Amino acid sequence: MLLQKMEALLRPAFLAPFTETSLAKDLPRLASRIAITSPTLCLDARGSGGEEERTSRVFQVVSLLSAVLQPDQCTEVEELCHAYDQRLAEGADPQIACTELLGALGGDESPVVRALKLVRQGVVLGAMELLRSQAPEGVDILTKDVRSVDGWRVYIDVQQAFQIRHVRKEQSLDMFGDATQHFEYEFEVSATLDSALSGVTAAWLRVLHAEYAETMKPDRRAELQQILGTGGAIIFG
Repeated sequence: MLLQKMEALLRPAFLAPFTETSLAKDLPRLASRIAITSPTLCLDARGSGGEEERTSRVFQVVSLLSAVLQPDQCTEVEELCHAYDQRLAEGADPQIACTELLGALGGDESPVVRALKLVRQGVVLGAMELLRSQAPEGVDILTKDVRSVDGWRVYIDVQQAFQIRHVRKEQSLDMFGDATQHFEYEFEVSATLDSALSGVTAAWLRVLHAEYAETMKPDRRAELQQILGTGGAIIFG
């Protein structure tokens, strides 16, 4: 089952030491796509001006997660985030500065770092590989990302359960500009963590929406719909 495969993919990905993953590389570039929700504090997917613009997006994400997960350490965490921003202002490589920040927060022992461990490109790429593995031999569903503000969003939901969701849009390659066989789809890969943020308890992959060009050949549409569906939520597993 694809559900079991998603759990098998994400459980070891979460447990890997952050220094052995791409987290420090991916977090600075994905931070603007992160939205955080909790019963008390929230952060939209992009800054809305004012004070927010005086700090980096990594600062905003880390400090808000700290306020939700370890409110007694907010002052110390903000000082570390200010140091991170200062390193960037001095021209430091974002990946190196982020590695230093994550380590200073406590590394894998920090609930904030653990909350961010699946904010990585590999989560999406692994999910896409699993989805493509459902295609029968000879059926091509290779795609490229949709480069828009909402082409890739990351949701961190701190509610009764802790959940991380990547929502991503993909589109057909359309070789030589031929859009007659064009298709697009949006999918979600989600992981739920236990209350201690020490492991993945559930994971799934689903196609939220799929669109096909009206000029698409019927047999091509049929083979794609067999994998992606006709639109709406399709849960694999």
